[in-house]
Amino acid sequence: MGSNPTSYVVPLIAYLVMAVAIGMIAAATGSDGLADGIVLGLVVGIGLAAAHALVDATFDPNKPQPWTWFAITATYHALGLLIVAVLVSVWH
Repeated sequence: MGSNPTSYVVPLIAYLVMAVAIGMIAAATGSDGLADGIVLGLVVGIGLAAAHALVDATFDPNKPQPWTWFAITATYHALGLLIVAVLVSVWH
């Protein structure tokens, strides 16, 4: 029993799109170092990704443990976007 390749390709494409968007935001805000990358990552990770996960957890009746799902999903996305923002800001 193997995994469906789509379950790897779709997140890869989504994170590439997010990396481009973060790069554009970093360029527009002048983020050009580690500290700027951390701030940008926290703003995008918590302000957008975690907030979106919170809305999903609140309104999706099909999640058996919505707050556990929220904690895991929000942390996953916030950390991923934090890493991307730091890399883009330092590399930029």
